[in-house]
Amino acid sequence: MVNAWLAHVKSTMKLPSSKGLKFKDVLKAAKKTYKKGVSAVTEGVKKVTRRVRKSARKLRKTLKRKMRRSRKGKKGKKGKKRKGRKSSRRSKKR
Repeated sequence: MVNAWLAHVKSTMKLPSSKGLKFKDVLKAAKKTYKKGVSAVTEGVKKVTRRVRKSARKLRKTLKRKMRRSRKGKKGKKGKKRKGRKSSRRSKKR
């Protein structure tokens, strides 16, 4: 399906006044006469906001789950013990 802007550009190209014009000039001419459809714009906004809300809800849910998992079983523990050498990289002085 072609969107409204492309359909308008094609119809502008077919006009006798735009014969022999470059595509760039045709786009400029189409811009002057194009009117956005209000209903199409609001429908697009509704779809986007619905998608954003849904993704935010999923994110909140996963964060809650991760927090529950991280707290589970760590009530009395102080922290993880590191295995291996205790010292970090130190340069030897001679």
